[in-house]
Amino acid sequence: TYQWTNQVFDQQGKRWAQVDAAGYPVAYWRSGDIIGYEFSLNLPGDMLAGDYVLRIGQYTLPDIATVPVIDVAGLPQSDAFEVHVLVKP
Repeated sequence: TYQWTNQVFDQQGKRWAQVDAAGYPVAYWRSGDIIGYEFSLNLPGDMLAGDYVLRIGQYTLPDIATVPVIDVAGLPQSDAFEVHVLVKP
């Protein structure tokens, strides 16, 4: 079973929010499928405005092994995709 994880970190590496959810069941995967995924993160009220990093990744259950992000050549690059985000007050 594959799970998604979505985490928000500040520039010092403190995690401010996280939401994990089940992925699309592997039994239904077909070659060429494109699967959309939507999630909501509740940010804490004491979170300051500023630059943060949203990390999006996958892991397997029950063994909690990360799934690598691969490049166009099929080579592993990281354990998550990172997006820089601006949090406004």
